[in-house]
Amino acid sequence: MKPAPVKRKKNREDALFSKPEPDGSEAVMRVKSAQGANLYMLEDASAGTELYELPKALRHVLLIRPGSYVIAGRYDSPTSKVVGEISHVLLKQQIDHLVETGKWPDYFASVENGSILTAANQLAENEVQNITIVEEQSSDDLPENTNRRHWDVQESSSEDESNES
Repeated sequence: MKPAPVKRKKNREDALFSKPEPDGSEAVMRVKSAQGANLYMLEDASAGTELYELPKALRHVLLIRPGSYVIAGRYDSPTSKVVGEISHVLLKQQIDHLVETGKWPDYFASVENGSILTAANQLAENEVQNITIVEEQSSDDLPENTNRRHWDVQESSSEDESNES
């Protein structure tokens, strides 16, 4: 007997357009890394990291990257290393809604003018600054690549003689 099909269209609409808020047993968490097999290492507001599972209904709906924010709840009695389940993957509009309602944890971000400055954004800004510093350095400091042949291009004297006549 086959399992009931997942209603992907409804799940996608719920994930994109709903305004989820964490319940009493749920919390906003940041994704630290993907562990494989739909398992993710999440960081909570107390800076602790634990393993959470992505439910089947959300597996092919949204992409979860390290640095993304999710709403996750703990199992009543975890029997393995997996301690809970991800219920929502938060998008920028949903994060802004949580900030407006005051349910966004202060640990994850500082709020300025309604926009969120996350640690990931700050790291991205630092990388951009480092790239510009590297571009400003001249390439004259680099040694010659010994893995390439050095070709001396010289014009032949026969071409000069044909142009003179």
